[in-house]
Amino acid sequence: METFSDVAGEPVKVVIHSTFRETDANSVTGKTLPVRGLLVRTLDLVAGTRTDVGTMFLMTDPGSGIVIQDIGRVVFDASFQVAFEAGHHEVLHGGVGSHLDRLVCSALSGE
Repeated sequence: METFSDVAGEPVKVVIHSTFRETDANSVTGKTLPVRGLLVRTLDLVAGTRTDVGTMFLMTDPGSGIVIQDIGRVVFDASFQVAFEAGHHEVLHGGVGSHLDRLVCSALSGE
C-alpha cells in the first residue's frame, strides 16, 4: 500500500496492490476449482472515487472449459456507483440467483 500526499502533506491518493489464491470446494462431490485475483486498487481521496484494475476474480474449470471472470478496469464514483468499466465483469454484475451463481454451482457440481 502506498499513500500519496499533496504539497501540504495531506493524503490525496492510496494505491493498494492485492493478490489472492483460493480453492473453492463442493463438500458433497469433492470437486474443487482454483480461484485467483491480482489487482491494483486506487482510492482518490479528493474525488472520493475508487478504481480497480486487473484480475479481480478468475475461476477456471479445466475439465469443462467454464471460466468465470471479472477482469479489466472499473471506476466507482463517490456514491459507489459504476462510473466507467472496461473488460469482462461477470462477478461485478452477478448476484444471488444470477447467471454467475448458476455457473459457479454448475462448475462445482461437475455438471
